[in-house]
Amino acid sequence: LMQGIIDGDYARFTFTIHNDGNAELVVERVYSKCGCVRAVLRQDRIACGGEAILTAAVDVTEITGPFSQQVLLCVNDPVTPQVVLE
Repeated sequence: LMQGIIDGDYARFTFTIHNDGNAELVVERVYSKCGCVRAVLRQDRIACGGEAILTAAVDVTEITGPFSQQVLLCVNDPVTPQVVLE
């Protein structure tokens, strides 16, 4: 995850997910490989030309120095079935 806002023990991030395709985008799963990341996408279906907001919070209480984490989305797009946000 890149630049975020530090709020107490958490760095908070907001991503806008755009559906530039010609069919409804269905987000089947949102996850991170690190337990320190919590990500929430309030809608799992995004219409053509539509968008959705994903918010993520990283627990930074144990982190010292630079760090990088990812949020992954599994979607119904046969060409790009996994999207990585950093």
